Amino acid sequence: MTAAAPLLLHALSIANAAVWAAAASSSNNSVRVLVENRRRCVHRPRAPVSVIIPARNAAETLPRLLESLTRQKDARLRDVIVIDDDSRDDTVGAAEEYAALLPLRIIRNKEIPAGWAPKPYLYSLGLSASSGGILVLIDADTRLLDERALSILAGCAEATHGIASIAPRFSCPTRRCRLAETLLTGFSHAFLGFDKALDPRRSLAWFYGCCWAVERATYMGLGGPAAVRNELVEDKALARIAKRMGKRITVIWGPDLVETEWYGGIRETVEALSRILRTRRGKLFAASILTAISFYLPIVEALYAAHTGSLFPALLAAAQYIPQATAMRSGALQNRYSFLYAVAAPLAGMILSAGAARAARGGRILWRGRVL
Repeated sequence: MTAAAPLLLHALSIANAAVWAAAASSSNNSVRVLVENRRRCVHRPRAPVSVIIPARNAAETLPRLLESLTRQKDARLRDVIVIDDDSRDDTVGAAEEYAALLPLRIIRNKEIPAGWAPKPYLYSLGLSASSGGILVLIDADTRLLDERALSILAGCAEATHGIASIAPRFSCPTRRCRLAETLLTGFSHAFLGFDKALDPRRSLAWFYGCCWAVERATYMGLGGPAAVRNELVEDKALARIAKRMGKRITVIWGPDLVETEWYGGIRETVEALSRILRTRRGKLFAASILTAISFYLPIVEALYAAHTGSLFPALLAAAQYIPQATAMRSGALQNRYSFLYAVAAPLAGMILSAGAARAARGGRILWRGRVL
């Protein structure tokens, strides 16, 4: 190693420590905004509610969602529309079990027309079949944990005349999944936080697409499903449209209200990220490299400290790793995992880097057994 190399390493580490200190602060601010929004969303919906559920190969998860809908209070449930997207399992049969308990309608869809991504098209079918003044759109692998969840969500959309979404708890079947989800949620709060995403003065816009609500008139004013017909991440695209049109987006803290499933394995997580992160290839390659460097600089400094016996690189390693773990705390908090996952999450940073690299590579995307 040349004499200049340690100086460059230390300079990068100091800059990285500053970035992560700011990220840890932003992560806390993001959670604070969601908690404050939760306190404000106390309006009970007056208009009847339609729940639209796109479902593909959801025979195991859909009953949990439908069961949770039977327990909802303080909201007038007009209809529940389940759109079966050519499932290979008994999704339809699972839905039919609740025909006597809910105002249920099942639509069978065989194919996605050219020019449409799956979810926007399924939303369009559900929209046409529904009649409620407030639309609640929920993924089939999501469930409501609290009997007030539907009322809180629909009431927030009605009160703001915008889009309302709940920040859910992500359910994970394995420790690897919990580690990856702590990383992803923490990173989102740290660098794409809702203190920025919900600020009308900023261009960043997104909400949780697994469980959201909007008044029918507002949705149609935004262009409805057709406005994002070919978008693989339709919720993010709709958020951008809403922000440009001056419509309010409200995301509320809700790990006690809503739970949704995440992918059990690292490979499935990387595949999901390749869909979520799609943007310009050059930008994604750069993001992949910078993310890897940012997460693993503390390890390089720690190894250098061990090799040289010097205290300074050890302090630089700690100055980076501590704010990284602090930023990841929001991921553990939202998902109700042990804080130990936040401590370990920075070591899994390569998952994010791999997802960005996979998205930059392009090619096919696998979504619920369908190649997009």
